[in-house]
Amino acid sequence: MGDDLVFAVRGSFGYSLQCGIKSPTEVISENLDPKDSSCRCFTFSNNGVYFAYCNSNSTTLVEASTGRKCFSADLGKTQCIIFSPKDSFMVTYEPYVIYGSRKNSDGSLKTPNPNLRFWSVPNGELLATVVADKQAVWKPYFSADESLMLRVLGSEVHFFKNANFAKASHKVVVKDIAAFSISPGTAMPHFACFIPSKNQPAMIQLRSLSDSLEVLFSKASFTCDRCIMNWNSKGNALLVTASVDVDKSNKSYYGVSHLYCLLTKSYGDCFNVTLNKQGPVHCVQWAPNSKEFCVCYGFMPSKVSIFNTRGDTVWELSEGHRNEVYFNPQSTILVTCGFGNIASGKMEFWNLETRSEIGAFCAPHTTHFEWAPDGQHICTSTTAPRLRTDNGFKIWTYRGDSVYEQKYDREELWEIKWRPCAAYNKFKIEEPNREQSATNANRINDGKAKTPFDNLPKGSLTQTARYVPPHLRGKPQKEEEKGKKETNSEETDVGKKIRTLQKKLDDISKLKAKRAAGHQLELNQMDKIRNEERLLEEMERLTAMVNC
Repeated sequence: MGDDLVFAVRGSFGYSLQCGIKSPTEVISENLDPKDSSCRCFTFSNNGVYFAYCNSNSTTLVEASTGRKCFSADLGKTQCIIFSPKDSFMVTYEPYVIYGSRKNSDGSLKTPNPNLRFWSVPNGELLATVVADKQAVWKPYFSADESLMLRVLGSEVHFFKNANFAKASHKVVVKDIAAFSISPGTAMPHFACFIPSKNQPAMIQLRSLSDSLEVLFSKASFTCDRCIMNWNSKGNALLVTASVDVDKSNKSYYGVSHLYCLLTKSYGDCFNVTLNKQGPVHCVQWAPNSKEFCVCYGFMPSKVSIFNTRGDTVWELSEGHRNEVYFNPQSTILVTCGFGNIASGKMEFWNLETRSEIGAFCAPHTTHFEWAPDGQHICTSTTAPRLRTDNGFKIWTYRGDSVYEQKYDREELWEIKWRPCAAYNKFKIEEPNREQSATNANRINDGKAKTPFDNLPKGSLTQTARYVPPHLRGKPQKEEEKGKKETNSEETDVGKKIRTLQKKLDDISKLKAKRAAGHQLELNQMDKIRNEERLLEEMERLTAMVNC
């Protein structure tokens, strides 16, 4: 299982394309010296057939399965690479800057060279080279059938048709446009754009993808400095996270966020997604089946809710320290995460069919999370520049089993990415048994973030709080003192475990009393009650240890 999965990594060591997850084999790789050159960027095509990268000397396209080179161009400054929806075209972007002297030999000022290139895939024909002077809006957008490509230049939307990327067929003025997006899917493409406020309310518009960009619907917002647009995979619904950086009521350091849902089937059907807790919107994700979306929101401890496309709450988790959510590609498992300084990398996996928890474990210092295409494996990584120590990545199963780990003690890891591939079939989700639940609980305890002192060799830290007479300094401790300390430490650990178990049992007693009184309990609360027998057995075992 997982032998056909492919992933790519890059860092200060160079880059590599690897196949398999238990014992990965390299398809292609190149060791680079960061002083001279580095892998500036890489990406896979949408169907996973091709792999493109820039190694500071050239930009190259290869077949992802074999590593066979398709073409290479002398472009060592490429900063980003994207593919069109059907992978017929590849676009490379370089910074729009002048290298070396800013003046020509005759004293005139230099102008940067055109920096946006369009290539035919896989033969590598250069179709056009144009100027993209603003890094924030350089990215072109294609329609799903690739018959149309759009770019924003100032307040103008430029249309390019039939792969003629050098000259626009026509232009449409959308005053002060700051961001836009084209819906995926083949049926009835739409154009969504955001116009920030300038002495008037900000506007979120839905337009037809016609030559005139006819406005179908507009949503005005008085509390919106920026927005994030998120289409579902079918392209019939759009989630817009509108936020303002400054909360005038001074309730939130993170500003104010609102979440809207726009439906393309019924123009004008835009509703505010009801979030029943105050605070920022941390994360919004569509399920790959396009039927539901998940939102993590509110002040910590945050809430996680799943909604359908009508805005109805389908499922709601109890509050917890979470800030990210992810669906697996089959839309059968949801993982809720507490990354950063939220919860030491705790990840909880939920079965969306039975609405129950599968398990939980920790991956401290995680800066990047990604599901594998098979929906059964995940990758967590610690990357630079977010963190420059303890870089590496780890591949797990959704049950918490470690499959493969790679650490970079003296080097930096910059990026890791799975190769896209055709959707895998649904699989039977294995619910954990009692032993697996106990193992996951230990993983959570063992997964606590370590301090720099944990990396020091044993014995390098000395006890300085206690006074030691001069005639005893430097002498080893007596064996009986060591044995006494070890015994006290062991008793302390057992006592802590007993107190923790007693607190859990007290909580279960309160939940059972609430259930007896007629209160409806949440699913995770029912899971706690079902664990009572196991906790009692553990309590009995620890109590026997103390009484021995």
